Amino acid sequence: MEVTYQAAWVPDDDPHRPWEEALALAAEWVADRCEAENALAVLVTNAFNSPSYPAVLARLGGYDHVTPRSSAQIAGERPTLAFVPVPKAMDLAVHLARNSSLAVVESRNLYPLSAWARGVGAINLLDPDGAIAPLDARLAEAVEDLHMCGNNGYVDNYGKRDAKRILAGLKQQGILDIDEIVGAVSARGIRHEAAARLRELAAKA
Repeated sequence: MEVTYQAAWVPDDDPHRPWEEALALAAEWVADRCEAENALAVLVTNAFNSPSYPAVLARLGGYDHVTPRSSAQIAGERPTLAFVPVPKAMDLAVHLARNSSLAVVESRNLYPLSAWARGVGAINLLDPDGAIAPLDARLAEAVEDLHMCGNNGYVDNYGKRDAKRILAGLKQQGILDIDEIVGAVSARGIRHEAAARLRELAAKA
């Protein structure tokens, strides 16, 4: 699946960086995207009682706030900010950002996103001019194959069989990095339930 949104992220690479500082970087980027797209932002958090830092979010000039458990449906295709999302919240953010833009503040403890960032070519807001390191060519080929055989979420016999074969091949080559693989395949558009099944298959490879 083609990536249909512009992406940026703030990696969780410094335990001393305040969350407010990381959120400010993402909010500035989303605010610029809102101006460019003439659109209202969407904030995605894991729960409504998640830390929100209203003074920082005021930079957005207004926004809708949703969580994976929101009952109300809101329009997507507009700039989206995901704050330390778990997989389910990340799914929601990607859905809302289609044909628009997405900035994510990562929490490694909740959901590592480095492979996702590489997969979608996300700008590192800590180093906006830095180069994005590509996936190993062998991993990139495996990611495409795993995405293709996962169109049913790795629940059918054929999908599981093919995924097991691909993962076993990576293990034989000594390049089976589970976080890297699952994150990169997730960047191609699979949902968090399918990503969880893929992680289980990789752990058993």
